[in-house]
Amino acid sequence: MTEADVNPKAYPLTDAHLTKKLLDLVQQLCNYKQLRKGANEATETLNRGISEFIVMAADAEPLEIILHLPLLCEDKNVPYVSVRSKQALGSSKGTIRLCDVCSSAPCDRHSKFFEEPEDPSSRSFFSEIISSISDVKFSYSGWYMMTRDYLSVNVWDLNMESRPVEAHQVHEYLRSKLCCLYENDCIFDKFECCWNVQIVLS
Repeated sequence: MTEADVNPKAYPLTDAHLTKKLLDLVQQLCNYKQLRKGANEATETLNRGISEFIVMAADAEPLEIILHLPLLCEDKNVPYVSVRSKQALGSSKGTIRLCDVCSSAPCDRHSKFFEEPEDPSSRSFFSEIISSISDVKFSYSGWYMMTRDYLSVNVWDLNMESRPVEAHQVHEYLRSKLCCLYENDCIFDKFECCWNVQIVLS
């Protein structure tokens, strides 16, 4: 998202450095189950006086669903800020949680948990950002799932959660340029993928 794409109503807006720190904080809160998600829960916690900090996404659609939050934050004296991308805010750290709505309508428990093992030697400052899942598609047969992160496309067998059955590296030449991409916010770009009968397209 460029400066021109940012809705002027999304204010104040974080820079790339503060965005990274916020994403780390959001992930920690999620790990400790201290995070509430969505405009409705944000409104509820503000009204109950238990909110400490509000983070909003500048590309929320429609933006009107969160425009009341800054006013409410001002009224409750709660600090708030906007990040450029809801994709960055919703970073999944490379994990996929599948929910079965037949067994539970609210998606508050996952039925399957897919995660590719991480090589500790390759971990860097940018690891969590580039492993964030930006798109998920199911195969026509229903037996496979394809996921897209910043630098790879993975194909998963739905009966095997431990690792993908296929891993395709894309834009590998960008790996040495992650610092520059981070500085201009391009590292938060979202990529999609799709199935064909014979090929994977991204």
